[in-house]
Amino acid sequence: MADLNLSISDAFRTVEHSPHTLSGASLQVSLYEEFEDENPDDFDENTVGEDGCADENDTIIIVSGILPSTSEDAVVNYFENSRRSGGGEISNVDYTADGEAIITFLEVKGM
Repeated sequence: MADLNLSISDAFRTVEHSPHTLSGASLQVSLYEEFEDENPDDFDENTVGEDGCADENDTIIIVSGILPSTSEDAVVNYFENSRRSGGGEISNVDYTADGEAIITFLEVKGM
């Protein structure tokens, strides 16, 4: 029997695991919505991939409220710690011009 926790991505768990505080700052965490301004009908055929995931963005969160003095290592360590953040192993962190972090978790494959 497969572990039911594998069906919930690290990104979803992280969003649900609030509040988030890092280096004294209160963080806002949400799922990354790359296509939020586009018409959903334009990409319906891509809503469920071959791997069963609804969308590649299911593994991506966007984090705001990070202090400029907070290192990338601190951000990674916080969001890879499942007890502290609900997260898991991270594959990539990118920062926007606004100082937000776009964090991509490694995709968890079910058994």
